[in-house]
Amino acid sequence: MFSLFSVIYIVVALAAVVALAWLVIAAIRALNAYTDGQRARTALLLAEAAADDLIAPGHTPAG
Repeated sequence: MFSLFSVIYIVVALAAVVALAWLVIAAIRALNAYTDGQRARTALLLAEAAADDLIAPGHTPAG
């Protein structure tokens, strides 16, 4: 049979593995949210540039 120390050690090790997996999943979700935000920002900038081009074709705004 396993000693109490062995059982506690195994439980703590499994908890650490689960916590690490949870952190990796959270990091992946955060990265996906960031890239989605960047895509939305890029789409907004492209739409704004297209609208500016419709208003003043060939004009490049400064800055």
